[in-house]
Amino acid sequence: MAKWMLTGIYCVLFVATNITNKYVLSVLHFTYPTLFQEWQTLVGVIVLFGAANRGYIKLTYDRSALLPWLPAMMFFVLSIYAGSKALSKLVVPAFVILQNIVEFPAYIIGIFLNNQPTSLPNKVSLVAGVIAALLTWITDPQRDEKDSVDGYFWMLIYILSASSFASYSSVRGSAVNLSEVEKLLYCYFFSVVALSPASVILGDILASRDFPHWYLHQFYVGCILSGVLGAALNLTGICVSRCPESSLLSGLTIANAKTMLILSSVVIFERTFTGDFALSVFLGISAYSVFTVTKTTSSTIATDELGVKHEAERLENT
Repeated sequence: MAKWMLTGIYCVLFVATNITNKYVLSVLHFTYPTLFQEWQTLVGVIVLFGAANRGYIKLTYDRSALLPWLPAMMFFVLSIYAGSKALSKLVVPAFVILQNIVEFPAYIIGIFLNNQPTSLPNKVSLVAGVIAALLTWITDPQRDEKDSVDGYFWMLIYILSASSFASYSSVRGSAVNLSEVEKLLYCYFFSVVALSPASVILGDILASRDFPHWYLHQFYVGCILSGVLGAALNLTGICVSRCPESSLLSGLTIANAKTMLILSSVVIFERTFTGDFALSVFLGISAYSVFTVTKTTSSTIATDELGVKHEAERLENT
């Protein structure tokens, strides 16, 4: 019962976080990603330290782990910057469907490194996910608008950087002597340090002087919520990954959360969608849902076969 409550909380936080971010970025037009992400990650650091002081999480500080984890922190900063730029310019359904591609490279690398067998439905869903992303781009009614063109460019940067982060975490993550919470803390802290000078170099601090909503209370409420909800979302995601049958549970939880986000965004943010675009989005979320299930099934089969092989070898040696 507890794990299902946890997954429900994750879905609510996922939708609330992304809707809040979209509101601040697109409705209020706070398009200064270095400032926005620096604030979010600073709040994340404060939330993690607060949770540690209350005894909810345990943090240790191993400086020797900083160097091997540095590439991941750099990919993390680039991904949140590009993701913020893309989300501010794209409709939420398009952003979500293209975001699904992020998991594919790390999964494929894991298959080659671990020699893990894959099922036909798994391969088909992976290919369908890529096709759905391309179709979503092609059928997007706003594709030729300037904001959308820029949005898809930044979405490409986001996919490359987030995929690199996921792949590096998959290959080198276990060799880094840090817990998942500590990895998150170091990513947050590095982001604050890196984005502070970047906000000056890229001109966001000077440009933000022209932001028209500095005295609007909705802006401050949205910024506070975006930081707190983002940190809570990441912590909840880590908790979900620690549950029994975590791989399948995490995959289904994220797939359901993305479906809820797409439906919520259609209701909250007014946009004109064509039938072709809606079908592309439906194909994308369906393919991703099948991918999460078949990915876990393939992993389970491979683990069972390996266990049987080891047991047979043990019996032969006795």
